[in-house]
Amino acid sequence: MFQNYLKIALRNLFKHKAYSLINIFGLSLGMTCVLLILLYLYHETSVDTFHANGKNIYRVLRVANDNNLIRKIGVTSAPYAKALETDFPTDVEEATRVMVNDGLVVYGQRSFSEKKFYFADANFFTFFSYPLIQGDPASVLSEPTSVVISEAMAEKYFGRNDPIGKVIRFEDRYDFKVTGVFGQAPAASHLDFDWVAPIDVFKERQWFSMWWSNSLFTYVRLNPSADVSSFIGKLSAFMDKYFGDDFQRTGHRMDLDLEPLASIYLNKETSYDLVQHGDQMALYIFAAVSILLLLIACMNFMNLSTAKSAGRAKEVGLRKVMGAYRQNLIIQFLGESVLLSLIAMIIAFCLAELALPYLNAFLGKELSWSRLDAGTTLSAIVILMTIIGLLAGSYAAFFLSAFQPAAVLKGASAVRKSSIWKSLVVFQFIISIFLIIATMAMIRQMDFVTTKDLGFMQDHVVIVPINNRDIYEHRESFKRQLLPSPLVESVSVMSGEPGGFHDNMAFQLKNQPGDFTRMRTVYTDFDYVKTFGLKIVAGRDFSDSYGTDGSAMLLNEKAAAAFGWKPEDAIGKQFQINLTDSVWRTVIGVVADYNFSSLKQDIDPLARAGGNRRNRKSMGERCGKISI
Repeated sequence: MFQNYLKIALRNLFKHKAYSLINIFGLSLGMTCVLLILLYLYHETSVDTFHANGKNIYRVLRVANDNNLIRKIGVTSAPYAKALETDFPTDVEEATRVMVNDGLVVYGQRSFSEKKFYFADANFFTFFSYPLIQGDPASVLSEPTSVVISEAMAEKYFGRNDPIGKVIRFEDRYDFKVTGVFGQAPAASHLDFDWVAPIDVFKERQWFSMWWSNSLFTYVRLNPSADVSSFIGKLSAFMDKYFGDDFQRTGHRMDLDLEPLASIYLNKETSYDLVQHGDQMALYIFAAVSILLLLIACMNFMNLSTAKSAGRAKEVGLRKVMGAYRQNLIIQFLGESVLLSLIAMIIAFCLAELALPYLNAFLGKELSWSRLDAGTTLSAIVILMTIIGLLAGSYAAFFLSAFQPAAVLKGASAVRKSSIWKSLVVFQFIISIFLIIATMAMIRQMDFVTTKDLGFMQDHVVIVPINNRDIYEHRESFKRQLLPSPLVESVSVMSGEPGGFHDNMAFQLKNQPGDFTRMRTVYTDFDYVKTFGLKIVAGRDFSDSYGTDGSAMLLNEKAAAAFGWKPEDAIGKQFQINLTDSVWRTVIGVVADYNFSSLKQDIDPLARAGGNRRNRKSMGERCGKISI
């Protein structure tokens, strides 16, 4: 019987070529989009699911209350990990630290600025489950001069040669010997690294022992029997133990919280979080779009099948006269739609494979079928194909099988535009219009993002990270060498560019002891305002003509308003930056507000101060491009 149904289905498929091609084309396009979206959803929801004991791993967050605004901060200082292990031996099984870094890597004649150079504790590869191709997870970072690299870096620097034992130089300061190579993880991770070196290389540095020097991530693995809520409750006393005096002195309290490992990637609300993040809302949107596209494809199939039913009315009538039961006809028509669905799925899979590299380039992701379990993937595809085939063919199957043979054979029209058919057409148009409107809204939103005036010059400014120690120590000389170029209009050195990292420092207003206000902070030279084309609304810019401007500062309008001042009233006010300054900085000017962070965020109070914490160089061009 199955063989008979298959023959009939294939015969009808080739008999009505145009109809079959249109149906297959529509279904395959819809399925292609659905397959790619499902692959994207799997990629985003499976991040960090491959770690052994991952459900017991948490990242330590600092929680700040700034003017009744609760902020969770991803970075902590180096002493946290050991203190948590020591103070809570029954709750904390193990802790590890990770510091995101970048810098110049040199091997022989090869030198590259690497953006994914991490430093971590020696237990990094036993704490997490990143797969090692070469090296022992327990000892691969045991030596202070060891470094573990990715397969891509091994090929980039050493070609086909064995990388183990090779020595690279980092930042013209540290020599590291390659002791291990790691491969691609079974799923994506919020940590994105190509190099991992021992964090203890910094143990002699002053900042490494300072509780207030927050520059790394701290992770803890809790005992499976530990009560997480109870443990979090104990952390308030932990902070009082190590920060009590500082809390009283600054009037600024900080608490701790724990973030589950599986939640890190999709949580974008954490401040100072230099790890990869996804977008929870985007997942909901893509899931909804996939369902709508699938519905459109299925309804298009239903409508075409129903419209074609007049041509098959006599076939149904004759089959019923010859003794065919309605359920036999239903099985036949559903079988035909499943066959079409199978062909469409094969085409869709091929189209998805062809489109995948372009999608990865657009999204900046590494979506791959190889990360999926083959058996699970095949089962899912078969189930999806069957559901689509049954769903798409269901209405036509029941509609065609209901024809009365006597009426059909007498020549009466079997096709009636039922309310269900009309509803399908209307619903299909509604979904199509909704998707068109949504697409237009997204295009307008992207146009808004790309054309909005952010308040500073963007088009002719080049940002150059200073990753070389020699250049950093001689940055002013480097700046002077760039300025004579006819292509360069101005050069500024700063700690953070618009859209980049900005400190969040506590400021004390003079004559108001114990009263601290936190503001975003960028350390700059005197050419910052000129280079970015900012507008001074009160006072003046930094100038070499004033010998005291090295200890001066500029505020933005939002910062002046935070103190209840008009821009002109802020001039002459004095502040001290808590924990970093020993001098009182005088406000000499107020700059018009500009978007120095995401457009999703309100403009924060911002202070610009002279200082040495500068590791970015910005160059304003007259024309052309600048390469260094």
